Amino acid sequence: MGKEDARADSRRRLRESGSQTDGEDVFDEADGHCRGAFAKLDEVSEKLDKVLTRLGELEAMQDRVAELEKENKSLQESLNTAQAAIDDLNSSSTATCAALETHAKNLEDLSAKIKHLECRNIKLEAYTRRENLKVFNIPEGRGESTSAEDQLKKVMRDKLKIPEEDIEQIRFERVHRIPTKGLQGQNSKPRPIITKFSFFQDKEYVWSFVKNLKNTNISIANDFRREIDEIQKTLYPILEKAKQRKQTTYFKVDKLIINGQIYRALMTDHSLNLLSLNARGLSNFRKRRTIFTWCRKRNSDIIFLQETHSILSTQLKWKNEWGAERICSHGSSNSRGGAILIKKGLDCVIHSQIVDTSGRYIVVKPLSKIKCMFL
Repeated sequence: MGKEDARADSRRRLRESGSQTDGEDVFDEADGHCRGAFAKLDEVSEKLDKVLTRLGELEAMQDRVAELEKENKSLQESLNTAQAAIDDLNSSSTATCAALETHAKNLEDLSAKIKHLECRNIKLEAYTRRENLKVFNIPEGRGESTSAEDQLKKVMRDKLKIPEEDIEQIRFERVHRIPTKGLQGQNSKPRPIITKFSFFQDKEYVWSFVKNLKNTNISIANDFRREIDEIQKTLYPILEKAKQRKQTTYFKVDKLIINGQIYRALMTDHSLNLLSLNARGLSNFRKRRTIFTWCRKRNSDIIFLQETHSILSTQLKWKNEWGAERICSHGSSNSRGGAILIKKGLDCVIHSQIVDTSGRYIVVKPLSKIKCMFL
């Protein structure tokens, strides 16, 4: 029994000593787990703080995005309003351009009508003056006691060699000196005498004796307006050349008749208005229309255009847009090219022309009944 008690006591002591060691190990292990858990809690807490901070920033960003969306919406509305205004302006601009074209065409038509009416008025006034004659270089004395009609009859009898009995039968509506603005000095020319015959046949009869005034200082002329006098002055060199060739030639108001053929000058201005322009490309329709309208407003008779950048396929379209005669030398769509535009209604015919096929020059010989020119 003694041995068994000793063994039991020994086993008891072993159990007691082993139990104490296991408890200590468990406590240490639990303490380590708690510390790790607290560290992780601290880490989680720190991360939560950062997340909360980020959430605040995110809310601020969301507010800013909302403001930006609001501003963007306002800008979009403004842009739509501006676009609508631009569309309205484009529509009104197109309508204005169309109206300007219409007005330009109407103005051109009115200008042509006015010119036609001016010519007609000149011819009508020439018709009302057809019984008038102007006599130049009949001396006038100071005070002039003799009437202008008596002085005219004396010239008709002594210079024109008209028979006395015919002079007595001629009837006058009015005979007087043409007034002058300046004072009559001793060396000034005598004022012309203008007479209106009662009958056109009497005037023509007196005119038939005008050849008798050769080698005298007295001359006779029809009473025409200044425009017709300028036309006759322009045509006079042609008349002289025709007389040298022994051709039948005479004036009929504003026309020169040579062997039955009529030579006519411009009624209001016998000179030509020329215009030269570097177009720098007319491929664009709007620019071409603007240039053509500007040329018409300049009222030039012949326009020379350089650097038109025209091609053969556009020839008919350009002719229709200009609406009158034109000669083109075509280059390419972006270089060279030239054109000569002739005003609508200008009295001239193209006699011959030389056109460079590379679009560098044009030589034209227009022919009118006044003269021939090289352009």
